[in-house]
Amino acid sequence: MKGILLILGSVAIGAAGQLFLKKGMMQFEARFGATSAAAIWGQLGHIVLIPAIVLGFIWYLVSGILWLVVLQQFEVNFALPWQALTYVIVLVASRLIFGENLNVWRIAGMVMICLGVIAIARGK
Repeated sequence: MKGILLILGSVAIGAAGQLFLKKGMMQFEARFGATSAAAIWGQLGHIVLIPAIVLGFIWYLVSGILWLVVLQQFEVNFALPWQALTYVIVLVASRLIFGENLNVWRIAGMVMICLGVIAIARGK
């Protein structure tokens, strides 16, 4: 059970990182306008100075460090599917925090992801 909590912690922290990165890029766009994949390299100096971006990368780093411990304790074919729960967390949180769309198809996808993770967890 302790190992599963480690997996879930890593997943939740990674999802938090994603949400902070989104918030940071929203702040970037409000200040500097929209960017593109080609133009972003020239704007990195501005991007990395946004606190939400820095926090997002820190959360990702912490998640990655926890994930190394997870990989040491579990088979990768058991551990990796749990990462799919990041989608579930981000879909719900992005709706609550940013007011993003959460329609029936996305809800159905979340249910399928959760059922898949349950199936994999029970198969250990």
